[in-house]
Amino acid sequence: MTQTRESGSQYALRVLQDKIVHLELEPGSWVSENELADSLALSRTPVRAAIQELSTVRLIEIYPQKGSRIARIDYSLVEEARFMRLALERAVVELLCASTSQEALAQLEESLKYQEIYLQLEDNTAFFRADNEFHHLLFILANKETSYRMMNGLTAHFDRVRQMASRMETNRTRNLEDHRALVQAIGQHNAPMAMDIVTRHLTHYQVDEGALRDKYPETYFA
Repeated sequence: MTQTRESGSQYALRVLQDKIVHLELEPGSWVSENELADSLALSRTPVRAAIQELSTVRLIEIYPQKGSRIARIDYSLVEEARFMRLALERAVVELLCASTSQEALAQLEESLKYQEIYLQLEDNTAFFRADNEFHHLLFILANKETSYRMMNGLTAHFDRVRQMASRMETNRTRNLEDHRALVQAIGQHNAPMAMDIVTRHLTHYQVDEGALRDKYPETYFA
């Protein structure tokens, strides 16, 4: 089967969003089209298109005649992103509880194993990526990947906060425990339990807000 190659602008969009979520491009920092283009080995045109796209979901702020700045963390946007993510993910796990094959459960168990490995290795970046892949897998197994991709831009605000929280080992451990419990509930076809777990899991950030503000520079937050 022929695979569609990423365009330059798609590549730039994916990489820049990833760098924003992982704080490689820090909240409140100014960015240069030229420097970004050089770092991505691209011309300015696809980078400019990616910046425009990220500005529409308010991850980048564009100031004419001045430049572009990585948006600070705005908890109103984090909450809106969480609202969307929670509504969709609760619906997805309800679908999975209604009809999940042993093959699907095996894929979820395999994802848990990778998370366990990265937790033991204390590799925060790899753990966070595996955490995201686990949630993406839920949508894939429920045949709702298009919904996942459509919400991805807005939920990057939420993912940035999740990533900051995941740098604390106790939070990584807690996330893995939630994932284990969720897979068990899906395997038992227990939709109410699965939806409760997802609700608790995706609202941890509300408890973490104070800790995050203490841990990270004040300039990160709006």
